[in-house]
Amino acid sequence: MKILLINKYFYRRAGAEKYFFDLARLLESHGHEVAFFAMHHKDNEESKWSKYFVKEMDLTERRGFVKDFETASDFVYSTEAKENLSRLLKEFKPDIVHLHNIYHQLSTSILDVLKEIDAPKVMTLHDYKLICPNYSLFTEGRVCERCFRHKYYQAIIHKCVQNSYSASALAAYEMYIVRARHIYENVVDCFVSPSLFLEDKIRDWDVEIKRIEHVPNFLFLEDYAPNYALGNYYLYFGRLAEEKGLADLVNVFGELGKINLRIAGTGPLEESLKETVKIQNLNNIEFVGFQSGEALNELVAGARAVIVPTLVYDNYPYSVLESQALGKAVVASRMGGIPEMIENNTTGYLYEPRNKFDLRARVEETMRENGELKEIGHAARERVERENSAEVHYEKIMSIYNSLI
Repeated sequence: MKILLINKYFYRRAGAEKYFFDLARLLESHGHEVAFFAMHHKDNEESKWSKYFVKEMDLTERRGFVKDFETASDFVYSTEAKENLSRLLKEFKPDIVHLHNIYHQLSTSILDVLKEIDAPKVMTLHDYKLICPNYSLFTEGRVCERCFRHKYYQAIIHKCVQNSYSASALAAYEMYIVRARHIYENVVDCFVSPSLFLEDKIRDWDVEIKRIEHVPNFLFLEDYAPNYALGNYYLYFGRLAEEKGLADLVNVFGELGKINLRIAGTGPLEESLKETVKIQNLNNIEFVGFQSGEALNELVAGARAVIVPTLVYDNYPYSVLESQALGKAVVASRMGGIPEMIENNTTGYLYEPRNKFDLRARVEETMRENGELKEIGHAARERVERENSAEVHYEKIMSIYNSLI
């Protein structure tokens, strides 16, 4: 098949982009021809299709009223994206179009173009943007579902986007426009949800769609050699942000004293977390900076266990998936799609979010156990092999493609 993959970012920015590039690799390994449509960025990977990419749009930059108005217009409906995609389609002529994150930088204008071609359209949902103006169902430090069933004005009241009334108003306006146009319902033939949790949210929130299928994320398992040995430190890796629950994590390890914790990543809370560790003289907590690729795999493989203390409805997080593939027990909050990945006391440990006493109890449990912790690491790896291998994923994706052609 000739398959067009569309995502606004064309560099490995987060989990959505990891999946995007891994899917391309998977499809190409089975002999399919893949083309790409995205946005220009200095960190982009090389592609012969970049001649069709749209100009970079930075939605956080303030550049004066005229320029901001132009950006806002493109945010809702990008004529450049529409025109560039039209030119790409004339050259490539795909059998399948598989969309990912298109919001804002590409906009729903590209759906108007795709509506005019016969190729089926599939869209993988990596976040909650179909129902939430700020993507995450999280604001003011907590899970938020105030916009339930199209009450997007709540985003303005609570400044859910960039803590700004104007940015939130623009996001809410876009949501109302998209709903009025019925564009997703009219164009996308099948949505793919990595978690059952997200699929249920889409259904509960009365989103107008034709079809949705559950297909979990996957890994190329040959890239993840498991290490069942128990290291002398615990590990958190990911974005250092409020919604990730790091304040409780630092608090718990501060109380535990000599038990070592390594924190890998960067983000808006980095400096305040470091200041807390310094002021409280928490010598058992070490910040190791942003890690990726083989360096990150080695860091995970050397840990005793990995901790995912998220406060937000994570969809199907790679932090859990990659840790399990590397043979590590994961201690995680019972949020979003995570309970679908962890069977408590069998393939990992779950605790109640925002309950630092429950988190501490779980960490202390893993400190006492040795044989059981290794068994959980083995069981976690076996779960990933069974449910998240590249071949299992390929069969499920191709089944969807073939059902639409």
